[in-house]
Formats: sequence, structure tokens, C-alpha cells
Amino acid sequence: MTTLASIRNVAKDWKGKSIFEGVHLQIESGERLALLGPNGSGKTTLIRILMGEERPTIGEVERFLPLEYWDWMRQEEGEVAADVTVLEMARQGKRELWSLRQELDRIERQLNSEQAATMQEDEMTSLLERYGRLLEQYEHQDGFHWETEVEKQLARLGIHSQLWSRPYRSLSGGQKTRVRLAAVLTRDTQLLILDEPTNHLDVETMEWLEERLKQYTGALLFVSHDREFVDRLATAVAELSADGITVYKGGYLAYREHKQRELRAQEALYKKQEQQKQALQESIRRYSEWFKQAHASASKQNEVKITASFYKARANKNISRYHAKQKALERLEAERVERPREADKLHFELEASEFRGNTLLELEHVSFGYDATVSVIPMEECTSKIELTDPKNQTHDMESASQDDQADQTHELELISHNDQTGKIEPTHLKGQTPWLLNDVSLQLHRTERLAVIGPNGSGKTTLLRLLLDKLEPVEGHIYRHPALKVGYFSQELEGLPQEQTLLDSLLLLPGMTRTEAQTILGCFLFRREDVHKTIAHLSMGEKCRAALIRLYFGGANVLVLDEPTNYLDISAQEVIESVLQDFGGTIVLVSHDRMLVRRLANRLLMLDGQGGYELFDGNMDEYEQFRARRQRQEQSGGKQDDDRRMLLELQLARLMAAAEQQPGGSGLALGERSESERQLQAEIRELRRELEPYKFGNNR
Repeated sequence: MTTLASIRNVAKDWKGKSIFEGVHLQIESGERLALLGPNGSGKTTLIRILMGEERPTIGEVERFLPLEYWDWMRQEEGEVAADVTVLEMARQGKRELWSLRQELDRIERQLNSEQAATMQEDEMTSLLERYGRLLEQYEHQDGFHWETEVEKQLARLGIHSQLWSRPYRSLSGGQKTRVRLAAVLTRDTQLLILDEPTNHLDVETMEWLEERLKQYTGALLFVSHDREFVDRLATAVAELSADGITVYKGGYLAYREHKQRELRAQEALYKKQEQQKQALQESIRRYSEWFKQAHASASKQNEVKITASFYKARANKNISRYHAKQKALERLEAERVERPREADKLHFELEASEFRGNTLLELEHVSFGYDATVSVIPMEECTSKIELTDPKNQTHDMESASQDDQADQTHELELISHNDQTGKIEPTHLKGQTPWLLNDVSLQLHRTERLAVIGPNGSGKTTLLRLLLDKLEPVEGHIYRHPALKVGYFSQELEGLPQEQTLLDSLLLLPGMTRTEAQTILGCFLFRREDVHKTIAHLSMGEKCRAALIRLYFGGANVLVLDEPTNYLDISAQEVIESVLQDFGGTIVLVSHDRMLVRRLANRLLMLDGQGGYELFDGNMDEYEQFRARRQRQEQSGGKQDDDRRMLLELQLARLMAAAEQQPGGSGLALGERSESERQLQAEIRELRRELEPYKFGNNR
């Protein structure tokens, strides 16, 4: 492997405070290196130093590859002119060809203008000759092939031709990320740096990006908070901390395993050294006492010289041992390892309020869609807010369309109207004129279930959550809510926070809350010292996420409705949220692009296809992937064998169901009241239903 860049002993200070120091890193050709670290650890700063845009306080960066063979997709692009189109933004990735294309376009406009008719012959000839030279140069550099590749990349990333002429600034966050990815992926580079390339991307696009980057032959350095993306893509993980960088081979899971082994080994060594230290200190204390006693005894023996000599020799022997033990203690202190200390992290629990029923929510043949015929509002012009009334009759502001459900709308914003009498948002859908966003959805949400709602951007995930929350009315069908239902809602837009209050004041408004208690609670959410006096409006997005979690902490809900709860949080915070939600005793409805969170939390999946259809799967993500693979194998084999197998399973299921009905009490007994044989029978029924699922799944929406 060839070294492309080397960072040696780099440190960076900001306003007299050290961000990091002692950073050593080599980037080798062909490797895919994930740069991890908590928010504020200096990952983007280190990339800027690597790119030569910022100087380190001390240390040096050596580049063995010229910067023209590097490319960097920043987390946030600079100011983009209002008239730059989507296609123009994507073409800016290859700067030399883009400059040629711009000059060719300028000459073409000049030749087609009215002024061309009044040009002198020499001037026209000169202009045509210049155009010919540029066109030849453009063709020699495969410019037209590059244009086609840019368009292909845009289409593969879901940015279709209807969007290409629109202003780039009018796009949603997810669409902008895709355009910038198309720009960097069409460049001929040998070192590609991506800073948060998965921001706002749906699962399908992330999976495509993973496969595309695996095919990239150059070196890749990337920053991402998506754990599954890191695990699937990275060949090594570089962890940045205040004390430097540690590199671990493998993806995210291998990195976590290495870290845990290191912590266990350090903890064991620390305990062993503490035991050795105590033993040496005790030996030093004893030898010191023996020396004093022997020296005192020798001083008293004046009558017989031989006796005095004996006591002096014994005292000298003890002092020699005393000095040997002191030196051993000094060596141990020099080699001593510190006690393992975990970095600051969130520390809280969510307790569910009591719920004695079984079904909390039920959707019965629910359909919903937005009317695209009433009016057209360009997204770049829409900045209005709409007031909502939540189930507790508390009002707050919400943007008129969520980022998720407008991400792939190509021509207009989804339109909704506000009912002044009910305080709810209602659809302006005209039946038969607009495709359903959600069509004939039926499901029940039971106690302790963890339902993950999955689908591409714009498929209606956030809309479904608003229907569940009674903030939208279905066009067709009914939604039934248990009277004891108590919902805690986390919105990806974070719009329910009291923006003008400080963090401390927002807690002091709670009944019985003291200042000390409020500061302690805020400390559990990593708000300490002066942070507690920040107004919520001035918090970063990650800090606002933590502030929203505080509201859930006090909510006492039995159902959590979570819309992208890990957005803007670093990986350590994501892991805490995952652990807290796993321990939550209530029901959860989750929308998240965090695939690892969905994989570890959900026990039921609702897949939306963006065309109104849906699939409901009773099982977790691993089981669904196994089911999908099994279904694909069956589709490839097809034929009579499948029909025979299906009929056999249905016959077995019918026999077992009949046997269950003959049991005393039938299937209506509570789980704890059933005998072992009855539980075994029910388990066999569930397994048969699971086996039958692939045969009827193809007809389910």
C-alpha cells in the first residue's frame, strides 16, 4: 500500500483551549477510513488541516499526492448563488470540465444572440475558431461522456430530470446531499473525503451509496454518525479524542469490540497495579518499623559488642529491603495505567405510565393524501408556520410539511389546511385526483410493541405519525385511541421547544422543581455550568435534541412516537438512546434512518412504498431480511412446489387451530395460565403462520 498523506504530532488550539493534540495518522491507498469522535472533538477541523485550509498549532502534514487528485464533500456547502440550477451544481464537481462547459455555453449564447448579426467578419471568425478549439479540447477530455455520467448519477440518487432546471437552493436537505454526492462521485480522484455523506438520506439511498463507495478504487476518508454505514463500509476506524487518534482495524462492530477489550484489559491491569501498590506500601511500612526497632535495640546493647553488631546488621538489612521496595514502588508508579474513564455521556431513564389494556391504537382502513390540484407553492417560497393543537390541548408551531414527506416532491409542496374550529390540520385532498400517500392502512398497536415505520423519503412516514397523534384527520377510515393513551412525541423538526426560555428556566416552571434538582437533571443530559443559562433558540441541533429528550423524561407516556430521535446526535449519544429505549416499558412507534437502532429495537415493521401501499411484518429486521431472502429464492424456483407446500402448511395450521380450540378455555387464556403443552401448541401455530407468510405476502398490497 502507498501512503497518500501523513499527519505527524498535530495539535490544534482554539481561543487558548486545546481541541486535540498528539495526532498521528497515515492514509494509505485503497483503504476506507472512518473518522469517529464525539461532537466537538475536532473532526472537521482535522480535515481542514489535512486539506491545507487551516494550519495546525504544532505538527506537520505531508501530502504525497497532489491536491488536484483529492476531493472533499463538506458537511455544509458554502453560499450558492440563487440562479445556480441543480444540474449546474452537480457539474461543478469536475472543475476543469465545468469551466470549459461554461465557456462553450457563453460562446453559444453569443453566437445565437442578436448582436451576432452585426459582428465583423474577422470577429466572427475569431469567435468560431475559439469555439472550435474549446470544443475539441472538451471532446478530447471526454466532456460529453462526463455530462452523461453526471446525469446518470443524479438519476441513480433519485434526482430525476424534472428537478435539474430548478434552483439548487430550493431543494430539501436530503436532495442537496444527493446532488453533492453526484458531483464528487463523477470526479477522477485518488483520495475522497466525505463529511457526513449520509445526512438526510433514506435507507435505500444509503445502501446504494455503500455499494458505490465499495467500488471506489481510491482511498476514502469519511465522517459519519450512521453506525451501520460505518460498519459496512469502513476497513478501519480512526477514533479522534483530545489526546490523539487511535486506529482500529475493521468496521464499527469490530471497533466497539476492540474498545471493550481494551477497557477490560485496562481495568484488570489497573486493579492488579493497585493491589501491587498496596502490597509494596505495606512492605515499606513494615520494613521501616523493623529498621527503627532494630536500630533502637542496637543502641541499647552497650554491654556486649557482638550483640550490638547483630542488631545493627539486622537494621541495615531491613533498610536495604526498605530501599528495594521503594524503588519497586517508583517503577510501578512510572508504569502505572490510569483508571478507565468513560467520556461524558447522557444518563437518564424513561419510565412508562401504567396501562392495563392491550390495544392502544387501531387504524381501520385509513387513507390519506394531499391535493396537488388546488394550488402550487414552490418549496423555496414556503416559510410559513401552521399552528397545531396536540392531544393535550397545548398549542405549538410546526412547519407546514416535514422534511421527510417533502423530500421527493418534485413540483410543489404538499398542501394542508388548518381548521379553525378543531385546531387540527386537515387534508385538502380531492378524491380521485391525487394518488393516496397512505391507502387503506389497517393495523393495531399493542402494549409493549416496538413498531418501526420504514420507507423512502416522501413515502408518508411523518404523515402517518401525525395521523396517530390526532394532528391530521384521515380522508377515509377511522383511528381508535384508548382513553388511557398518553403519548410522548419527539419531532424531527424539534418545533415544540420553548425557544425563548433558557434550559434552566424551562425546568423551574415545573411544579415543585428546585434549582438544585433542575441543574442535576440538566447535568444528566450533558448541560453543565454556563450551558444551563443558554436560551433554547441558540442551542445547536444536537443540544436541541437533548433538550427534547428532557421533555420525554418528564412526560410519563405509555406510548413514545419518535420521528428521527437520533438525528444530530453523535454515536455515543445514539448508543445511550438505544439502551434507554430498549429498557422503556411502554410502546414505541419509531421513524428512523438509523438502521442499527431499528435493527436492535423494533419487533414489528411497517414498510411504506410511497405509492400508498404498505407491508406489515411481525418480526424484527433480521427476521425480515431472512424472510426476504427466502421469498426471493421461492420466486426464482416458483411453480407447483410452492402451491403444494402452501396447501400442506395451511392444512397443518387448520389441524393445530382445531386442537387449540378443544383445549380448556381455548386460546383466550392469559399466557401465565396456560399449561406447557398449550404453550407448545401456540408456539407451533405461530411458527406455521410465519412459514405461511411468504406465500401470502406477495398479495398483501
